[in-house]
Amino acid sequence: MYRIRAKKNIIVNGSIVVHKDDLGGFIEKEENLDYKSSAWISGNAKVYDNAKVSGGAQVSENTRIYENALVYGNAWKGSDHEPSNRLGTKPKGNPRIYL
Repeated sequence: MYRIRAKKNIIVNGSIVVHKDDLGGFIEKEENLDYKSSAWISGNAKVYDNAKVSGGAQVSENTRIYENALVYGNAWKGSDHEPSNRLGTKPKGNPRIYL
């Protein structure tokens, strides 16, 4: 796992929510996070396997996004907002969260 660092300011609704060079969460490989979008992984969140975070999606806290899961659009996944802080494809399917 590699800890990410913001390559640019990330702006959501006109406000900077992540500043360039801020440290974020963890990814297994570059393909787990779309750096061209305003997606971000923060805290101790981990994204691995073939999972991907893109668009304006935000993943935080101790969330785990894995297998073939996709989090995109304006989706927000964090343990403060969901009773379960894990999202994956067990036992079947390819979940997608989109808002």
